[in-house]
Amino acid sequence: MQKMIANGERIDAKIVYGGFAMDVIAQTAFGIEINSQEDLNHPFVRDAKLLLSFVASDSWYRVALTILPSLMPIVTFLVTYIYKQPGWTGFSAYVQRIIQQRKSDGKSAQMHTDFLQMILDYEENEKTTNGRLKSLSEAEVIGQATVIFLGGYETTSTTLQFLTHNLALYPEIQEKVVEEIKVQLGDGDVTYEGVAKLKYLDSVISETLRMYPPLNIVNRLASETVTIKGVTIPKGAGVLVPIVNVLNDPEYFPEPEKFIPERFSEENKGSRNPIAFLPFGFGPRVCIGMRLAILEVKIAMVHVLRRVKFIKTDDLQITTYMILLLLYACLVSPKDKIRILPGSLLSSPERPILIEGVLRE
Repeated sequence: MQKMIANGERIDAKIVYGGFAMDVIAQTAFGIEINSQEDLNHPFVRDAKLLLSFVASDSWYRVALTILPSLMPIVTFLVTYIYKQPGWTGFSAYVQRIIQQRKSDGKSAQMHTDFLQMILDYEENEKTTNGRLKSLSEAEVIGQATVIFLGGYETTSTTLQFLTHNLALYPEIQEKVVEEIKVQLGDGDVTYEGVAKLKYLDSVISETLRMYPPLNIVNRLASETVTIKGVTIPKGAGVLVPIVNVLNDPEYFPEPEKFIPERFSEENKGSRNPIAFLPFGFGPRVCIGMRLAILEVKIAMVHVLRRVKFIKTDDLQITTYMILLLLYACLVSPKDKIRILPGSLLSSPERPILIEGVLRE
């Protein structure tokens, strides 16, 4: 980011934050140290980006499973053996090599503290039945670690992009966040306990997530038959929840077109139905990477705002509410500044978010 500013360039939020998120999640999920902003040809980075691109697309199998969940065995076979996901073969093989290396290292591997090692440590104490671990198979271990990777990467990089856009668009809020960082942390190290004190930053992040949730929709399977406002949902039916609609419902969020971080102050949060805030889903199947993603966003923003000031420019002059109305109706023209990829599961900007910035004194 500092290099971009020094060269007189605008900050490409996707490149900067995408590289940061990739490095962090690779370390926390798999214990891999990479520098994805510099080494784009690293096999892990290359295959991970292909896989992420596929997951973000409007995949036919996701639509099929939402309509008919009973198709899962057929779709699983097709995706595994016929319509293979781009990047998955190399990505899974890379993770599999890590697993085999950890197992061959024995107890010395326990020095690792990543998510993958936590699973392996747990399974070390499990007995096998017919060659299968009582908890998870090797394929399931890879799958679980991959889920935390996908969840932690995309939620973090997407939220940071839109958060930067909002801080540039509302300079008075940006400076309020900077002041809170100075008061609560000073120039000291950024720690877990320290960022927990940044209540206003937390509110700003939550309001950004309300306006720009990482996921456009979330699907669930009805565990029992239930009737809601006259509509009966039978047991086993797929349910599609339009997250963005809920987060812009005036019943829960008055004046949803406005960026108001105070909605998420401690006193205001208590007066609202908690299930109305759905950027990470809700309940026992809430996004597995939620806490890690929020922590990453806070730590990243503290480091960035200590050094960089985002500048409000004329091309940011468009209300968020109108953006949402237009982009979800697929009516945004090329001249508009933010557009979500049509049909995408993830709230990925169609064009790069470019922000002007200067170094703070």
